[in-house]
Amino acid sequence: MQNSYEYITYNKSFQARTALAKEKTRNYYKEIKEELLSYKGIRSRISWQYDSFSYKREKIAIMTIRGNTLSLYLKLDLNSLGEPKYKLIDESHKKSYEDTPIMLKIRGSRTLKYAKELINLICEDLEYKHHKLNNLKFNDYFKNRTLAEFVDLGLVKPIYHRKKIVDMTDIDNNDYIKAKIYAIVLPKIKDVNLYVVGNKFEVGNWDTSYVCKMNKVYDNFYKIELLLPKGYFEFKIVAAKNYKFVEKGIWHEEIVNHHYELNQDILIEDIIHHINYEGELV
Repeated sequence: MQNSYEYITYNKSFQARTALAKEKTRNYYKEIKEELLSYKGIRSRISWQYDSFSYKREKIAIMTIRGNTLSLYLKLDLNSLGEPKYKLIDESHKKSYEDTPIMLKIRGSRTLKYAKELINLICEDLEYKHHKLNNLKFNDYFKNRTLAEFVDLGLVKPIYHRKKIVDMTDIDNNDYIKAKIYAIVLPKIKDVNLYVVGNKFEVGNWDTSYVCKMNKVYDNFYKIELLLPKGYFEFKIVAAKNYKFVEKGIWHEEIVNHHYELNQDILIEDIIHHINYEGELV
């Protein structure tokens, strides 16, 4: 017998995410915004996803907030920066940031200082006059509200899901096997959530909305134990519930699906040589 349950996720606007972030994160954002707007001719535009900054209609910087992490994307060439003083991430593979491909995470006073130095590299030929944001307007725009208030204002969009579940008391256990999947991520990456998606109902039928989350055992080692019906089984491992962040081969190439014939309990070991991923996407 199959049942289902409903659950809700929330698509938060940049305004809502900023309002819900810690005061320290909002202050970093405010200080960098003031720095960018201090250069004559630079304009800011807040969209659903981020705050973007342009000069003569050319995008030069973007700021996003996820959780309590502020990320600054800049129109820079990584190879032109010489000695790797800054911890920069190349995000040029993401369409949203193809114009501003170099990302720096602002986590403290040092990275805040680095952010200003990098902005100066981009804007060194522009006239500078310190710009101060209106505190009352800034605080009112990013005022913290309840989730219900954000939804009423249209700043958070609820997304309704229905997920099917199997009542194991109504099926013959002889038709099911235990599949243990182990995964080692190379090179090591921190703070990543991994998910299994595949051709079985229990792993989403290739729908990443219904994937199964792997458990992090330690460091870069993950595992999951699944109860699956016997028969042909295909799967892939993804990050952030998105095929854009799917496991790749040793040369960053696309790889074929893992595939097994499930006749008895099985242990599957996977080495993930590469996965395009940085931080949790929520």
